[in-house]
Amino acid sequence: MIVIGRARLRSFAVNFVALAAVFTLFLIAAVPASAGLRISEASRTEQVDQPFDGVTATCPRGQAPLSGGYQIPNPLLEDNYYLPMGTFPTENDGWQASAKLAAGDIGENLLTSVAYCSALGKDVTTRSDSADLSGSTFTDLTAVCKRSEVAISGGWALSTSNGYGLLLKSLRAGKRSWTINGGMQVGSGTLLVFANCLPEKEAPKIVTRKHTAEVVAGEALDASASCKKGEEAISAGYSSKDAIVPYELRRDGKRRWTNIGAPFSESGKEKTLIYCVKSHR
Repeated sequence: MIVIGRARLRSFAVNFVALAAVFTLFLIAAVPASAGLRISEASRTEQVDQPFDGVTATCPRGQAPLSGGYQIPNPLLEDNYYLPMGTFPTENDGWQASAKLAAGDIGENLLTSVAYCSALGKDVTTRSDSADLSGSTFTDLTAVCKRSEVAISGGWALSTSNGYGLLLKSLRAGKRSWTINGGMQVGSGTLLVFANCLPEKEAPKIVTRKHTAEVVAGEALDASASCKKGEEAISAGYSSKDAIVPYELRRDGKRRWTNIGAPFSESGKEKTLIYCVKSHR
């Protein structure tokens, strides 16, 4: 297991992605979260100008991410076929999203990363694990928090220079773990999983809500999920046994987490797991 503190966390994807912002949009909007916990949303959007690109949203001073989200170009577009290649916390209190062009032309497309920030995020420790992949083998990979910690969110990344892959699962596994399932479709690479851990005495109580959606051939799959009244979303995950690519996975208001996917088969299901905390009063 690899242990990465906030002060030492390195964004490995940025090491081989030259970021060039032709268009940049930066927003910070304060949103209340759970009792004693306030979340601010920081988002950054850039135009994709190379086959493998990434963008990082940075939290305001004094805050760090509790979780994050992203939106990549729609893979269902005929002239573009992008795949998400990572969504994870970085050093300097940011959250990065990356995408890779698998087919077609770069075009005029936008890539967005969203960080859900809080002062409590400064107490988050990111723990991770990795596996080298090749061929078309898919594998489970889990990052585990310490016994005195709680996993409040997670992330993943796929590092490859000669191919691309697909993630079928990214979710909370019990109180202390974050699990993903991913594999290469073309070439070889390294898959990483991240668990964002808080000391249990500081962590809000998390309740899991679920929503499952079925594929309608030729249409985007909306598997978005919501917390109940009196609750707010702190993070989310998803799971599918089918080739469904979530190209928009981000919080929408206080109680909802958007999960829009591109199915590459005429049938299948996607489950969204939204992790909810008591609403701030």
